[in-house]
Amino acid sequence: MFFDYDTRSVDANYEYVFGECPQLERLMSRFSSRVMRNMPNIVGIKHKSHRNDNVGKIFSNKLVNFFATQLRRVECYPEVKFVAPRFADNLEYIHIYSDPSSNTLLPEINPRSLRKMVLSDLSSSFSWKYFRDDENSNKVSFMNLDCLELSFNRIMDDIEAIASRMESIRLGGSEYFNVVLPKLKHMYINGNPVMPEMITSINLPSHMETVTVAETLENLSLCAELNTSSINHLKATLNVDCFDSQETFYRVTNSMFGKASICNKVSLELRNIPFELDVERIDWGKVTELTVGNPITYPQLTRLLPRMTSLQELVVSQFSCNGIEKEMFTVDIESQVKQSLKSLSNSLQSVWFLNIADDGPYDLAALCVQHLLPQLPALLNIKSFYCQAEALEDFAYDYQDYFPHLAYLNIID
Repeated sequence: MFFDYDTRSVDANYEYVFGECPQLERLMSRFSSRVMRNMPNIVGIKHKSHRNDNVGKIFSNKLVNFFATQLRRVECYPEVKFVAPRFADNLEYIHIYSDPSSNTLLPEINPRSLRKMVLSDLSSSFSWKYFRDDENSNKVSFMNLDCLELSFNRIMDDIEAIASRMESIRLGGSEYFNVVLPKLKHMYINGNPVMPEMITSINLPSHMETVTVAETLENLSLCAELNTSSINHLKATLNVDCFDSQETFYRVTNSMFGKASICNKVSLELRNIPFELDVERIDWGKVTELTVGNPITYPQLTRLLPRMTSLQELVVSQFSCNGIEKEMFTVDIESQVKQSLKSLSNSLQSVWFLNIADDGPYDLAALCVQHLLPQLPALLNIKSFYCQAEALEDFAYDYQDYFPHLAYLNIID
């Protein structure tokens, strides 16, 4: 029996979260006891609740610990504080948020039966020891694991606790495990583990289908050290720290996104960069999808696109009109045809322009967008929130004889 329960209190507009409510907590405790008593054959639990919902936590903690030794599937969104010493030997899927205040981060888990594992909010106390083949071994054999997702939350860690653990690892050396994942296809890493070797030392297959890294440049650099020969699709989301040097940024990104990368294709989201992007230093030939969170100007964009020879989808979050004068675009397009207006990209198929940086003038931003269209011969789809669809349709119609691809352009309203 699989038990699927949602304790979120949601209406059309709000989600209600119960912090401390003794009366509801008692009711939930009694309800949990009834479930345990009347449904003894539960082998799967899926519980949706807000992370900070104390009432929901009571339900998750009681049921997961009670049925731990017979569960094949566990998916709980509230934090779970484990009391049970181990899970069932045939556990196939686990998706949990760890409770950093718990003495036991996880029960013992048989790694050989797992097919998918998602562990979130991992603190500095996380270790592969919970998955070792036996208590006297340093080998961890995930023989059937297809998908691994690990999210580290270092903000929740105590600095002294981190320092103490790193020192004990350095002195004892007992934290290093031989982790084997022969069938792994998909891996997701968010945040930085205390010891990078926890990730870089694991034995991966020679080919990975997808690797996803989120947040830090340090996290992305771990990919360069993974024990695999090729990655079909690398997905990276970067918030570059102000302490990261520009030299490190271009070295790491060029290594992972450039022509010599082990990746076949890359999806890149740049959420924040604390410095202006130097287009001339970029070697991102494997990037097929790019989202730019920082303001980017028209001249920067026209220099960037020719350097990204595989780019198919582009999202510009903040388009900047700095340094642009309206007179630059008053020249008629027909005269520019005679001047052999150059193509900026032969691969770009989709462009979304979301916002204008610094409340710039809409009419000038719209002119920039129109001026780009003839220079993108492979473009199939365009969406601009500051250039009306009718204006783009009229432009495409007027100049399709000079630029045939405009006749087939899908302008998203």
